[in-house]
Amino acid sequence: MKNFKQAGTQTEQALIRDIQTLEGEIKHWRERFYKLVGSSGHVLYDWNSETNQVTYGGTIEEILGYTADELAGDLSNWINLIHPDDRDNFNRIIQDLLQSKKSVRFSYRIQRKDGQHILIEDAGQFIEERNGKIASMIGMVKDITKDDQYKKNLQR
Repeated sequence: MKNFKQAGTQTEQALIRDIQTLEGEIKHWRERFYKLVGSSGHVLYDWNSETNQVTYGGTIEEILGYTADELAGDLSNWINLIHPDDRDNFNRIIQDLLQSKKSVRFSYRIQRKDGQHILIEDAGQFIEERNGKIASMIGMVKDITKDDQYKKNLQR
């Protein structure tokens, strides 16, 4: 009986060591991911299409002037910032995406906290559950205002 208890204890200790190693690796990669997102100059988002809740990360404050907490909540918080002339197109694209489940890359104007409108590029992809149901859309947004102005200047 003693050997069985010792084997169980050794197995448990090995499992604990494995779990601690994996936790350390996850922490390491998580830190790298957040540093990468922060240095990318992009806003990261995760939209749960079922609950309509959106979480944000990355350089949201630098690009839009809002904190992630100020924009947290449902998708309407984001839609209200979209230029009125671009909202219908945004909503149509979202509805099309919910049907097609494809990735997307499109641009539209959005209002910063200081009232200025900037042109952003939004690239997103749906994440599906194993049963094919959409779990969420993750994506990144970047300010392309200067790129657009540069292209317009070249065309003159």
